[in-house]
Amino acid sequence: MSVRVLLVSSLPPPEGGISTWTCVALASPLATEFEIRVLDTAPPDKQGVSADRIFRPVRAVAAVRVLLRAVWLFLRFRPHVVHVNTPYAWAFVRDGAVCWLAWLFGARSLLHFHGSLFPDFVESLGPWARRIIWATLERCSLLVALEAKTDTYLRTGVRRARVVQLPNPIALEAFSGVPRVPSGSKDRVELLYVGWVVESKGIRELLEAVAEIPEVRLSLLGPEEPEFLQKLEPMLQRLGDRVVRMGACPYDRVIEAFGRSDIHVLPSHVEAFPFVVLEAMAAGRPVVATEVGAIPEMVRDGVDGFVVPPRDASALGARLTQLVADDDLRVRMGASGRARVEEHYAVPVVLGRLAEFYRDLAEG
Repeated sequence: MSVRVLLVSSLPPPEGGISTWTCVALASPLATEFEIRVLDTAPPDKQGVSADRIFRPVRAVAAVRVLLRAVWLFLRFRPHVVHVNTPYAWAFVRDGAVCWLAWLFGARSLLHFHGSLFPDFVESLGPWARRIIWATLERCSLLVALEAKTDTYLRTGVRRARVVQLPNPIALEAFSGVPRVPSGSKDRVELLYVGWVVESKGIRELLEAVAEIPEVRLSLLGPEEPEFLQKLEPMLQRLGDRVVRMGACPYDRVIEAFGRSDIHVLPSHVEAFPFVVLEAMAAGRPVVATEVGAIPEMVRDGVDGFVVPPRDASALGARLTQLVADDDLRVRMGASGRARVEEHYAVPVVLGRLAEFYRDLAEG
């Protein structure tokens, strides 16, 4: 039997965790083993970078269109499995409705949580909203968490749905040309940050740490929030050419940036399961990141890099200084991180498990 899978997920643009996951999955053997149809949930109004997650009418209209399209696909495509990638918050209204539709149409649903704050999100709601959410989860066949906090929370609350933990995958082939150790003599050790340049990513603390380490140069690669950038302007002027703003770049340039870097840094206040950490490890670079979301599960502190408290520029600077001063430690940690992603996070490993889930759901 050819298993039909309706993948309710976002596609680029914008670039981001879920859209990156979708592209990796569609380029994997999943797309040949299963008949996959994608229902794109990317927001229609995402032109720039914003740190808020507020309700917007234009997105409500887009959500209704997604649900109407979902009904059409249930009638015409008749999926055996419905895989819903959700960032929750306001999007959970739409994504939960898709799960109810799957239940009504007799399809098996897999609800995949791309975030680490689902427990906080649910607990912040009123009692009626929480009841509706738990009733929705009970209508799903399989709940997939990225990290331990969400996994534990789901297991304590649902009775019928199965709960599993599955990390995001990394396509290692893209990093085959990246040198394991940066070549050439450099005046400064190169730090690389990849992601949105917004307050919640800890950019302010990063700049404070860099200001105390004259031996480093920092490259900021990613789309910038203009209002936040204005607040940083005095710090950026003081640091001068020690900070390079690269802006948003195509993926091939991101790979090149990893190749030129010595250390990858991600000082976020909040994260779920950041792809960029896996990308840095796949490139053989040590990672200095904050102990939020799944990062402590990804980066073994003192082995693949260092994990520090969020919002702590002093701790961040101390670990960066330690790596800057020790070439051998950087190489050793980078090699350890590369081996870790090969064993636990490579596409065949992670999506091989997802394929088993699809087959089990279709047969069940």
